[in-house]
Amino acid sequence: MNKPTKVFYNGTIITLDPALPQGEAMAVAGDKILAVGTNEDISSLAGPGAETNDLAGRVIVPGFNDSHMHLLNWGLGLSGVDLTKARSVPELIRLGQEFLAEHPRREWLVGRGWNEENFGEKVSPTKADLDQISRSRPVVFIRACGHICTANSKALEKAGITQDTANPPGGSIDRSGRGGEPTGILRENAIALVTKLIPSPTKTDLREIIRQASRSAAALGLTTVQSNDLNGAGSFDTELAVYRKLAAENELPIRINLQATMPTIQDIAAYLKVRKEGQVPNSYLTLGPLKLYADGSLGGRTAALTYPYKDEPGTCGMPLYEQAQLDELVGFAARGNLQVAVHAIGDLALDMILLSFERAKEKRPQWSARPRVVHCQIARRQQFLKMSQLGIVADIQPIFVPTDLHFVEERIGRENTAYAYAWRTMLQ
Repeated sequence: MNKPTKVFYNGTIITLDPALPQGEAMAVAGDKILAVGTNEDISSLAGPGAETNDLAGRVIVPGFNDSHMHLLNWGLGLSGVDLTKARSVPELIRLGQEFLAEHPRREWLVGRGWNEENFGEKVSPTKADLDQISRSRPVVFIRACGHICTANSKALEKAGITQDTANPPGGSIDRSGRGGEPTGILRENAIALVTKLIPSPTKTDLREIIRQASRSAAALGLTTVQSNDLNGAGSFDTELAVYRKLAAENELPIRINLQATMPTIQDIAAYLKVRKEGQVPNSYLTLGPLKLYADGSLGGRTAALTYPYKDEPGTCGMPLYEQAQLDELVGFAARGNLQVAVHAIGDLALDMILLSFERAKEKRPQWSARPRVVHCQIARRQQFLKMSQLGIVADIQPIFVPTDLHFVEERIGRENTAYAYAWRTMLQ
């Protein structure tokens, strides 16, 4: 055995190893754990040059593997207006005004993280609110879920969004009752009408954004993340080049499995080609599954349900694909034996993706890459049984429980919550 370079003692070491569930001390050499045991056992292994660390009763656990996140977006959020603490529309406006005063040269003002459920008034900001921050430069504030944004008048003007602009496929533009004037609120695929105009970060900026986000993740105990960062062929090459360079220079403190949102057959074909070529420098970076979105969010009422929302009966949410489109994309990925992870929060979206997975498996029995459903939040028992039969895994996010707990029954009805966030049932 190598000599330990570090020893941790007087604590509780959780191993998740049934043969030795926990210990008092741990010996480490470089990036390898050499041994876990009693204080006496481990101290006998350490030489005179080993660094010793008294845990004073604290706990060490294995690193966490986050099954679903957006590392790059997290980093972008750290460099823009942090709206997560806003508790009212006026406070959101104030945060934007303060940020603009501190960053007067920003061409676009972008903020992330607002949630009207945290506001006493329970209303979303509109273009009129964001116009109070600036009327001369575009302002775009993205909701916490990422499926809704609000744009000010200047941003709408730059995007050419008027009362005559049609809703894009899989998206909608909120309008006032007077002549259909856009309110500034954009949902799902309509968001790209403005965000595609935001200047892309340079490679230098991207490098710093990813470094900062990955270090923040490591500080929280995350050692591996499944990160949905690669979006479409347009930005794919640039983003992947930055990730590769960071990995090659040993600048990534965590392991990153990249998911790629490739919404067309051409995009998927390009991704398959890159994966076939390999070209990842080490184990800290891997190219993961194709990521698709079947619907939106529960908080934004764009999650696709088989029934109307209780608190907004005029909508059942918003599927982002027709069934035939989803079948085609999943089927193409299956032919390339590419794993597919699909965002599905509502039970209608889950119906659609389970059908696509089933059809792909029937046509391509040798498809061995296990399909994944991201979120799998609002479901029915029969859907869980179907997932088990098809060998589908759910990537769940417990963080949604504290954010949704206070409104989920009002939003979908108590009768529809029996299999919402039903993780124990999934395991059983």
